[in-house]
Amino acid sequence: MADIEIHAPMIITPRLLPGVRIEDGFISVEPTERTGEYGKPIWNWYVDIPAGESFGSDLAGWGDHKAMMGTLLSFLGAAAEAYPDGENSDLFTTLIVEWAYQNSDEIAILRMELEGE
Repeated sequence: MADIEIHAPMIITPRLLPGVRIEDGFISVEPTERTGEYGKPIWNWYVDIPAGESFGSDLAGWGDHKAMMGTLLSFLGAAAEAYPDGENSDLFTTLIVEWAYQNSDEIAILRMELEGE
């Protein structure tokens, strides 16, 4: 991974990746060498909570680690809003969506901090 600067609210998570801590969970992002549609860089993402973990390699965007974390938090927020069975409730595993619902306020606050709102 290239040298990056981490500033609050971002931290280095237990996965040794840039991320954030929300209550009892950690959310991390990791750049890859792959590109998707229109040459957008692909990022791996990880959500680690006591009830389990979820990960994927389908987060695409032009931004840096901070921007991609904001994007991931947006998806978690959308899943939380859809809980328990709305349109976006299938974006993550049921355990992750339930956790996001329980922590939706903090997810929204962190997203706004990262986006500088």
